[in-house]
Amino acid sequence: ELQEKYDSHITNKNSARSLKDQDKLIALNNKSIIVACFDLQKVLVTPKSEVSIFYYKSKYATYNFTVYDIGNHKGYCYVWHESVAKRGANEIGSCLWKFLDTAANNKNIQEVIFYSDNCGGQNRNRFIFSMFQLAACVFNKKITHRFFEKGHTQNEGDSMHAVIENAKNRQQVVYTPEQWVTLIRMAKVTGTPYDVTEMSQKDFYNLKKLVIGQNWKTDEDGQQLKISKVREIVLLGNPDGRVDFKYEYTDAPKSLNIYKKRRGRPSCCSRADLQQLYDKPLPVDKKKLDGLLELCNKRDIPEMYHGFYRSLSYNKAKNTTEETVNNEETSTEEQSE
Repeated sequence: ELQEKYDSHITNKNSARSLKDQDKLIALNNKSIIVACFDLQKVLVTPKSEVSIFYYKSKYATYNFTVYDIGNHKGYCYVWHESVAKRGANEIGSCLWKFLDTAANNKNIQEVIFYSDNCGGQNRNRFIFSMFQLAACVFNKKITHRFFEKGHTQNEGDSMHAVIENAKNRQQVVYTPEQWVTLIRMAKVTGTPYDVTEMSQKDFYNLKKLVIGQNWKTDEDGQQLKISKVREIVLLGNPDGRVDFKYEYTDAPKSLNIYKKRRGRPSCCSRADLQQLYDKPLPVDKKKLDGLLELCNKRDIPEMYHGFYRSLSYNKAKNTTEETVNNEETSTEEQSE
């Protein structure tokens, strides 16, 4: 049994690599198809400094979600910080919507193929898939999402993170999220700079609302849909709600009707289906904010940056547990639904 699992693991690793290499060749020669890898970079923290006083204080988090368009050799960054939004499926999906609405939104592009790791809380879940279904309909494009084998997620997009990390290591101090944005814009020494979008709260949508009334539980054969095992999903935005998926790359596709639960004809797809996720800045952990304000009061953070930190509000709830910003794993609240 262990040998079977290992053989399957290697087969899936090789299949994903082979498919991506094929897609890369197609994208380089066919401008009607975009092939892109996406990922969330390791958290960027402020204040960043070699001064020891900063080492013992909780840091403020800035998030950078990257999409690398392989065929056009172009990188896109979507940046926000922790009082703007969190870093779950809603946020990742909203960044992907922004990419589809801007970078990929022209009539010449007929298909977008995404590759990513298989983190369930962020990438492989019904909220992202439902957003893709809406985007496929609104933008009139075929959208395919494929997942790398666990432990073998290296891809062209990693170079973006490496370039930004190198720029970070060259920069001795960073005091605010805005400075991270500037650093990312200037990180690339040669070639086209990264296309950087500062995400505001109006750019983040509640994707959980999209799945209400949709069927993401049983396929057309009456079998339970195992989302955590899906390796490929294809969304055409069809009014009939048909979605194709595979558990193994070598399988024949299976189908799912996400509108099965609805009575009558499904409504026309519309951007209006997207509802804003947040309506006010998110509070920061009180212990964290107290530490940051202490650094301001002691002038360890220069006065010109105090306004940003003093504008933050803290979480007044008791027993709040601070998110450790160096932890790569996102909250899995999206998985528990």
